[in-house]
Amino acid sequence: PIIEIHLNQLEAPLERKLAFLDVNRDLYLTTVHKTEKNVKITTICDSFSWHDKFDILVAVADSKINTFFYPNVVFIDPDLLALTTAVKEVAELGRLPQVVHYSESQITIRRRDGGVVTAASSPYPTILLDFCEKGKW
Repeated sequence: PIIEIHLNQLEAPLERKLAFLDVNRDLYLTTVHKTEKNVKITTICDSFSWHDKFDILVAVADSKINTFFYPNVVFIDPDLLALTTAVKEVAELGRLPQVVHYSESQITIRRRDGGVVTAASSPYPTILLDFCEKGKW
């Protein structure tokens, strides 16, 4: 059974990706309209969210913030996923944190006690994608 699901809203409707979390806390990525199989991208995941402007996925897994800068690479070669992922250890998250928002390079996470933690991911992938979008690359 699936306990959390998020749809990427940024790509063309035929190319959208769906990320979901199952009861074993495994995070999977799949395509919406094609017959690609479900690919596990991380384990022991508490929460995840898509970036508000680009096709970047962030997940809190095992007290670490995993930022998947190009999650679609799992459909090409799953071994390349590690090369496009940044992992950041954050001790103050506690148990069962929830990713509230992911914008620019700022990740907002709500802890179980209601406290809000802000973390930063690398700004360079979003800057590069912004240049590509504007045709300046």
